[in-house]
Amino acid sequence: MSLLKGFKANKAIDILLGSDNPKDPEVIVAYNKLKSLGHAAVPKLIDALLDAPGNVLIESLLTVLLDNKSLPEYVDALADTNRSLVTSIAKILINSHTYDPNLLLKQIDDPEIPKKLLLQILVAKKDGLNSRKVIGLLETDDKNKRTIAFHLIANIARPDTIPFLLHYVDDPDLSTRLQTIKAMANFNHDTVRGAMVKALSDQSKIIRQAALEGIIQQRFEVSAATICPLLSDPDITVQSRAIEALVRIND
Repeated sequence: MSLLKGFKANKAIDILLGSDNPKDPEVIVAYNKLKSLGHAAVPKLIDALLDAPGNVLIESLLTVLLDNKSLPEYVDALADTNRSLVTSIAKILINSHTYDPNLLLKQIDDPEIPKKLLLQILVAKKDGLNSRKVIGLLETDDKNKRTIAFHLIANIARPDTIPFLLHYVDDPDLSTRLQTIKAMANFNHDTVRGAMVKALSDQSKIIRQAALEGIIQQRFEVSAATICPLLSDPDITVQSRAIEALVRIND
């Protein structure tokens, strides 16, 4: 941005910050001026939020100016130490429909961006996420990254993810197996039913419990003979879930 444009942007922002009346003719002119500056105005508008957290006009402009090209400015702001600014930017990213949310997936590797907040944004934009790109996040040894991926998969709940999830049902890592079973529990599908039945014989009690809960959740048709051995499971919680599953089968 040139010095002259920068001066005009600062002046327009001052007008917005100094007025409580969005219908004021001077405010409208200032708003449109900033809008006409396009992407160049975004850094200054983000800075303005530091001085005026939650300012409706500034947030409105940032929502209008958000697209794939300007997105990096918003992503950088998510890593700011100012919590009010981060909250405002997250709200804008959640409410906007003018950028590709798949571009945010690579930010999972950014240690400076709060993962819980990033996950909240991604879940809110789940309808725009590409299943294959989300599944691709599982191809890592980073357990935190896998956890986020499984959470997203469970939330987008698309049947085309099932074949990919099957690769992790027998994973040697307990946490990965557990998250796989929990993610698959969102699907009422014969393939999933088979995976749940197989998991009933897993050496880990939490996997057996999760499999029973998946069967109960989806009301899968499973024979009583398959469930009954778990009535004498060493773990009392598994026994309890087995009883519940049998009751559901007989409903």
